[in-house]
Amino acid sequence: MSNSSDYGDSHFKDSYTQTYTDKNSNHTIKQEENLINFSLRNQSDECVKKNKNCYNIIDLYSKFRDSLNSSSYHYSYDLIIVVSFGHYIPAGIIDSARLALNVHPSVLPQYRGSSPIYYSILNGDKRTGVSVVELSKGKMDTGKILLQEKVLIAGTENYQQLHDKLATLGSLVLGRVLRNVKDHVLNAEEQTDDNNIVYARKITKSDAKVNWIIDSCAIIDRKYRALTHKIRLHTEFNGENIKLVEMGAPLQHVNTSSKVVPGQVVYYHKMICVRCKDGWVPFKYIIIPDGRPPMSSRQFYLAYLKRNPSAVVFK
Repeated sequence: MSNSSDYGDSHFKDSYTQTYTDKNSNHTIKQEENLINFSLRNQSDECVKKNKNCYNIIDLYSKFRDSLNSSSYHYSYDLIIVVSFGHYIPAGIIDSARLALNVHPSVLPQYRGSSPIYYSILNGDKRTGVSVVELSKGKMDTGKILLQEKVLIAGTENYQQLHDKLATLGSLVLGRVLRNVKDHVLNAEEQTDDNNIVYARKITKSDAKVNWIIDSCAIIDRKYRALTHKIRLHTEFNGENIKLVEMGAPLQHVNTSSKVVPGQVVYYHKMICVRCKDGWVPFKYIIIPDGRPPMSSRQFYLAYLKRNPSAVVFK
């Protein structure tokens, strides 16, 4: 890392200027916009698809890949910013800048890794936050902390809602760092490791599997809010993996005359209700993997529950 004198205010401004050529007039055009707006705009995959002047780190790596393997590599940049990327950045790219920053959606060192927002919801955390840290080589999310801000979790947010809350907070925290970058670099603090740190590994399909014997209503609710935007909750029925769609509020009691065991399914208040460790979890639709569209709870009732209610148990 360069010495502190490299981070004078003259190197980092509140605006970003990009230059490109207008095909119609063949004139060079300078387009200036607020730096934070540019940062937020670049978070969108759709922006990358539609705007040729919009780049993400994958584009940069592709662009620099050949040069990184060359002895003549000499790119030099003032600043690199990575936001919720979730992958290792090659050391050559980090070394190409005087300062490389990572905006990470957790209160580091907790939840280093690619999936911090998921784990904040899955673990029922009461608060989370955003950390702006120096981009580290070799180990993910271990750089010095320039600034952190915390925010409360209401306990009802789904992944997208918490993601958007942290994106807004992240843009504000990043702006504060960039407007006084020299002081933040000089006062950056090393992360302190302890035995309570949870690594936020990549989420997989197995994380969305419901275990009706050990999963409580609260755990299933957190799984649904954290994972459904990416992976649907699923379970086994008749030897097949079925998906559970549109979960309702958990219930403590339902009216049933059949013997109740974990995974027991009943049709109650126009919902398919499944018995878990400490209550009942209702779902509006079921997806059975035979190419058919989702079955409504009533369709599932008529097809499987009406004739023999006690025979339907999810595994």
